[in-house]
Amino acid sequence: MKHNIDEIKLLLVKFYDGESSLEEENVINEFFEQSEVPKELMTEAAQFRFYKSESAIVAPGDDFEKRLINSINSYEASAKIVKSRNYMYYSSAAAIVLIAVTLFFTVFQQSKDLENVYHNESDPEQVYYETVKALQLIAESMDAATSDLDKLNMVEQGLGGLGTFSLINLQNNDFNNN
Repeated sequence: MKHNIDEIKLLLVKFYDGESSLEEENVINEFFEQSEVPKELMTEAAQFRFYKSESAIVAPGDDFEKRLINSINSYEASAKIVKSRNYMYYSSAAAIVLIAVTLFFTVFQQSKDLENVYHNESDPEQVYYETVKALQLIAESMDAATSDLDKLNMVEQGLGGLGTFSLINLQNNDFNNN
């Protein structure tokens, strides 16, 4: 369907003024769908081709709002998980730093204590006193350990007596069954 360029220009004026009908707009669209468009109307041709491509885009459905809200909620939930993971990582890092600092100062203090002992080597009485003190500490630990073993020995003796009792009970049952 060939249209006169002057007719198309008049329809364009009506279109831009908002006074064109749907039939007139269809005539304009058909004109610009042609492969041969005059150079003076190339700008409008590009514009109407754009309109046509945009009209092919489907509007969101009725459930668009629901899908959008669900998407936002799932994003917020994943953001909370990431935040809790970050909190866990930061807490772990802080604990490691705290342990490292504590170990450093503990080892540093122990080295200071050892340094004080070594500086006192020139005083034999002080060295003797420190040695006696260390040996007393070891003896006390050994005594505590052996006292626990004495309790275990008493329990074992009691269980040994029960074993004899159970043998007597078994022999008594055999005697009653015969």
